[in-house]
Amino acid sequence: MRWVLAFRFGSVVNVLAMITQALFAGEILVGKSSGPALHLAMAKFLVICGAFQLAAAFAMRRKDLCPRSLLIAVAGVLAAEILEFGLGEFHNLLLHVPLGVAIFGGAVRQLLWSTQQKAEVVEGA
Repeated sequence: MRWVLAFRFGSVVNVLAMITQALFAGEILVGKSSGPALHLAMAKFLVICGAFQLAAAFAMRRKDLCPRSLLIAVAGVLAAEILEFGLGEFHNLLLHVPLGVAIFGGAVRQLLWSTQQKAEVVEGA
């Protein structure tokens, strides 16, 4: 159960960090000089969060607390975040922006799974 709580906490942090990341992208668009540095720092933080999520998903899968599909989805989101980081570094906005939206959708889905997991555990207790 601790791993499920850790995954849920990581999911909340991840989604909130992604919302903050979008705000920093807005600062870039309006020309604030602090925007690029903040956007880059948050991107690094998001990759670290993704690695934490993957570790938690591996631990949950090992204890049969989550479906294999969740583990695959978490790994996919982390791989997409790493690709997103590279696309941002090379200023490829044509792919960077839509991929960011897709990553956010995946992160929200993981958050929804983790909150639904709590309801199932309570009902089974």
